[in-house]
Amino acid sequence: MRGLPKEDRLFFAVEDDHILGYAHLRVARDIARDEAAEVATLLVHKTARRRGVGKRLISAAGAWALESGRAQLFLRSQVGQSDLHAFCVAMGYDEKSTSLAFSRDLRPARRSEAPTQRL
Repeated sequence: MRGLPKEDRLFFAVEDDHILGYAHLRVARDIARDEAAEVATLLVHKTARRRGVGKRLISAAGAWALESGRAQLFLRSQVGQSDLHAFCVAMGYDEKSTSLAFSRDLRPARRSEAPTQRL
């Protein structure tokens, strides 16, 4: 957690000494829209689901976003996560888009471009 940016926030749902879930928020900056908060991770342990834990975490995230002056709160999910989609709709979120994500592993390129070491 020490490596997270100072603007990031973590919200934990705790019962007794057990973490039931957490939400990780980060500030989303884009030149095309106002600064927003984004839920980077929302995780509720499977034994704690359907008990309002996710709802409380998202409510806390929304309250922090409002208090910190953010214009929107974003949630993203994978296409196949229909339970999460239903949860988001029930929480009052609108589906804005579907998209594909592309990634390229840069580690091999970084190694090949690194200066060679002389022995």
